[in-house]
Amino acid sequence: MDTFGETLRNSREKKGYSFEQVARDTNIAKKFLIALEEEDFSIFPGEPYLIGFLKNYSDYLGLDSVKIIALHRNMKLQEQPAPIEELLSSEKSKFPVVLIIILIIALVSAGGYYLYNYIISKVEQVLPVEIVETDEEPVNLYSFDISKDGIEDRFHEGSELEIVIFEDVYTIHLKSITSNVILSLPGGERVYNLGDEKKSDINGDGLPDISIVVNDIDISKKTAVIGISAVERVVVSPITSELLDQGESKVASRNQNITVILDEKNPVPFVLDVVFRGNTLLRYQVDRDERVERYFDKDETLRLDINREVMIWVANAGSLKAKISGVEVSLGRSGEVATQLIKWNKNSESGKYDLQMIPVY
Repeated sequence: MDTFGETLRNSREKKGYSFEQVARDTNIAKKFLIALEEEDFSIFPGEPYLIGFLKNYSDYLGLDSVKIIALHRNMKLQEQPAPIEELLSSEKSKFPVVLIIILIIALVSAGGYYLYNYIISKVEQVLPVEIVETDEEPVNLYSFDISKDGIEDRFHEGSELEIVIFEDVYTIHLKSITSNVILSLPGGERVYNLGDEKKSDINGDGLPDISIVVNDIDISKKTAVIGISAVERVVVSPITSELLDQGESKVASRNQNITVILDEKNPVPFVLDVVFRGNTLLRYQVDRDERVERYFDKDETLRLDINREVMIWVANAGSLKAKISGVEVSLGRSGEVATQLIKWNKNSESGKYDLQMIPVY
């Protein structure tokens, strides 16, 4: 009979789901999904967290979560050593004791599965999955990957929100809900009134990483509707004249010539279309406006409308496909860090304007 981990993996593979897809749909971090399939319990903070994720994952795959949880708990029960030596410590009536032990084990094996099913079904109907079943005040645990899409949900006071941004994990604690909301972030506590939207630096690099907004507060139930999304980093950094010089690279293989993409009688607006074939970091600055920096995932697209010029810096030039006004251009080779300035320059010989792609070193 398959273990619960094998059952989860077989079901996911049969449906053709990747861990990334399941993580996006269930808001369960990829590392927890892998741990559930491998039955590695060491990374979970406690049993209640494991049970909560196991139920959500099973339901998502269309499995009977009650039976899956029962398989896990029966496995844990079987791993517990039976206190045979203590039960046999008495020299008297040794045979009746052994017989009683055998009967107890048989009854537990036969009836344990159904007993757990009954108990679990009753508990799951009454308590939300996320509640930690301890003697301490219940705490809710949620896990969300906001690398692409933000989330918005209603949370109880005391909730722990595990936020994943490009595989980095941060914890936000919903400390208090009164007429306002107090959140404990990696950088410290922040107070939010109803309708407040604030950006916060949670990795300590001095730039905002997430945006949090409070859209509703229910004081009587101690709940609040909170939206969280990753911040697209925008840094005001005008291009200096030094960066515009073509120059030469000290690495001969990197030296590139100026490429003429289009020519017109007068400069005209143009469009840059990019399709990302792999994950990469891209910076761009359009018409000397603010410089934008963000990560792009495979199959994402970018479209920029440009009047005169655009500066592009890419961490892996071979990870994207670019077209300028329909003309395909190469920004560089795979694995190469490349910087290109695309701008209109007057051609002294023809009298026209050339749209040039100029390598910047």
